[in-house]
This record gives sequence, C-alpha cells and structure tokens, in this order.
Amino acid sequence: MARAWLTVKVELVGGRGEFLWPRPARVIAVKPSHTFRELAEAINDAFARWDRTHPHLFALEDGQQVVARGWLDEPIDATLDEITERLDRLSPDERFAFVFDPGDDWTHLCTVGPRKIDIVEVVGETPNRPIPIEGWGEIPDPYGRRWEHDDGNDPPPPPPDPPTLDLPPLMPGWGEEAFTAVPSGPPLPSETVGLWRPLAWTEEALRNLRGAVARRETPAVLSALVGRDPVEVAHLAAPGLLVALADHDVSARGYAVLLVDELRERWWDGDHALADELAAAAGTGEPTGLQGVAVDLDELATHLASGSPETESFRVHLPTGRFWPSDALLVAGEEPDDWEDDDRWLEVRSAGSADGWHDMSDFIGTLEDGELGERLDDAIRGRGAFRRFGDRLRPHEDEWTRWRRFKDERDLGRARAYLAAAGYRPEVG
Repeated sequence: MARAWLTVKVELVGGRGEFLWPRPARVIAVKPSHTFRELAEAINDAFARWDRTHPHLFALEDGQQVVARGWLDEPIDATLDEITERLDRLSPDERFAFVFDPGDDWTHLCTVGPRKIDIVEVVGETPNRPIPIEGWGEIPDPYGRRWEHDDGNDPPPPPPDPPTLDLPPLMPGWGEEAFTAVPSGPPLPSETVGLWRPLAWTEEALRNLRGAVARRETPAVLSALVGRDPVEVAHLAAPGLLVALADHDVSARGYAVLLVDELRERWWDGDHALADELAAAAGTGEPTGLQGVAVDLDELATHLASGSPETESFRVHLPTGRFWPSDALLVAGEEPDDWEDDDRWLEVRSAGSADGWHDMSDFIGTLEDGELGERLDDAIRGRGAFRRFGDRLRPHEDEWTRWRRFKDERDLGRARAYLAAAGYRPEVG
C-alpha cells in the first residue's frame, strides 16, 4: 500500500579519525520505491551537509556496494547504481553502511526498522521524498570547523553576554532592547554580578500592549512584548497572541511555547486553561475541546469581581456576549426572545471581595521593600482594607503600576477559568 513506508535508523559512527559516542542518529522514513540516491540525499540533509561535491557509497551486507557510477573510473561487478537501485531490496532489521566523503570517512550504520509505518499517520501527509521523522544527538561539522572563519589555529571569539545580546529582536529575549543592566544601588551579592533583567512593564508599555491587543494588530502586539516578561501580562496579551498564532506567526509561536511552561508553573486561576489554548494554537498540544464564545473577558472579570454573591447576578448571552441582569424583566423591562434557552446563556455570579483580598495579600509577598510590605500588611487588616491598601501603595509609583498589572492579570485569569469550567473559551478574532 502506498502509505506503507520503511524506516531507516542512521547512526553517525564517526569521521576525520574520531569516533562519536553516544552516536548522533536520525530516523528516516522512505518509500520502498525510492532509490538509494534519494536516501543518500535525505541522510546528508539530516546531517547538515552542504558540500555535495564529495562522493558517497553504501556497503550492503552481501558485499555489494551502491554508488554513483560517475565516481568510478571503471565500474566493477560488485557495484550497483544508486540512481536506479530501489530500496525495496531491503528487508526488516537489515543493516548496511553509508560513507560520505571517503577522504574524511564519515561513516554511518544504517538499520532498517522491524516493521513498516503508515506515513500519513506519522507525518500527516504523503511526502514526495524520504524525510527524517526522529533524531537525537549533536551533528559535527564535516570539516571540523567550530565557527564561520575557523582556521584551526585561533581561539574561538568570546560569546555575547547575555547569550542573545547580539541577535535581532525577532524572538522573546533577543537583542539589546531585551535587556537592561541591574539598577544602581546597594552592592550586589557575588552570585548576581553580571545579572541582566527584562525591561519593566511601564504605564506606557501597558497602554501600547492594550491598544495593540484591542486592535488585533499582530506586529504591534509582538513589538510591545519585546524585552519584557510576557508571563506578567499573559492573559492581557493572549487575544493578540492567539490571532498571531492563527496567522502562523513564528515570533508568536516562540512566545506561546515560552508561556505554556511558565503558566503551568505559575498556576494562578486560568493559567492552565490559557496554557492549553496556547499549546493547541501553536501546534504543541491537543485541542482544548472548549467552545469559543463571543464573551469579553474584561467585562466578565468586572462582573465577577464586583458586588456580592448574594446581591449581584447576571447572565451573559453567549452568541453575542451581551450581559443582562438576571431579573431582566424587572430591571430592563424586557426579556430576550431566547431567555429560556439555557444553552445560549451563562449565569455569572460575583465572587465577592475574598479574591480581591487574597490578591492584595499575595502581592505584598512579592515586595522587596520590607518596610512597605509591613505597612501594607497592616493596611489590609479589618474594614476599609481596600481603601487603606490603595492609599499607602499609590505614592510608590512603580509598585502601584505593578500592582494594577498584577490585579488585572488575576482578574482576567479568573474570568478565563470561569468560562473554562463551563466548557467555553473567549472567541479569537
């Protein structure tokens, strides 16, 4: 059957007089009708060889060799032509050798897999040539060069510090703008000397991000994230990132992969739901199974955080995202036509002030200023805690900005978790 392909594990034994251990390897899927020439090209691709002017050959178990006949001055009986010899001559578990550049003698052990695979199930389509489907180990340079202008005599150039400082700002943490030196102040402990930190989320940076997300402008969203810690604004940035992922933006995928791990480690309300959604959009996870609905996460967060569970209750119309008071007839004087259709509505009840108090307490635990922390800890005791907390924190401009970002992230995460628990997610777009 056309979808039944062979696998060939190719282990790099060594070259240039050195043997490698553990051996780097690539597993290559091949169709029985492919030729040895096509397999040779796939092996050289998989091992990053760009100079194909060197000869190569296959040595089979029966003593025959498969070669490009143009490399032989006089063909001999024990040679087969790689251009016409097909891979259907190979048997399960058969072993043979591949040699690239006999001068440097890059040798490989090739082992046919014990059974065939369904290529469509493995890679999702039927390729038109052999392709690597698995691999491990580092690949040495065929000429032994360690950097672009290595002549074998000079020491390597010093690495950038931090390692991504010299890169263009195409990915999170790349380039000069992604780093800023540790601020001046008290002497640093020895283990922090040379430490670099992400840029701070200033009010201006947050405004730029919110505007870009609201407009769904992918380049502006990614530009706003450059050099700053994306996990601090993960739920705020998520709509813009998900739009960018839908457009297959490479930089957005880099942020998504980074955020998935960090969100699962942070574990705030809604973090796992967002991590699963980002992983699915980036192609590194399974679909969440949640139904997309036209609900504004900011508005949902506001309703969940305001009022009390006893007095505040709303319903959100899932097809349109419009919020209605639970007693629509009494408050609004009308009820929508589909008011009784529970599948089109989600009950929204305020969680009261408990979550907000825990947010303040947790934020205090992040402060480096011990004196400020003590004053705020005292402020949240007893009635009027929210007002006193704000009054004492507001004069500290940087921490006040950080608190509002922290609070927004918590509220948005709880709103996302509320939707996910009901089987929904905010619609992208």
